[in-house]
Amino acid sequence: MQSPDVMELVQESATAPDSSGQPPGTLSQIVQYSTVIDGQLVKLALVHRYLLPDGAIGASGLPDPKMAFHDGIIYLLERGAH
Repeated sequence: MQSPDVMELVQESATAPDSSGQPPGTLSQIVQYSTVIDGQLVKLALVHRYLLPDGAIGASGLPDPKMAFHDGIIYLLERGAH
């Protein structure tokens, strides 16, 4: 069975605040990862990332997950959780 294609959809994008500690020109973005299953767009994950001017991901180098969908269950990060 072929794995589904995953699409990256930038939902929000703005200049990262100075308080983020990221280099000038970095973007703070909310990104949705989705796929199409049985003709329906299915959200797989929602993440926050700092996109550096060179296209790399800033901070830890990985997107920060906020929501994930797996096996019919939606997992959400509680506000203030570490």
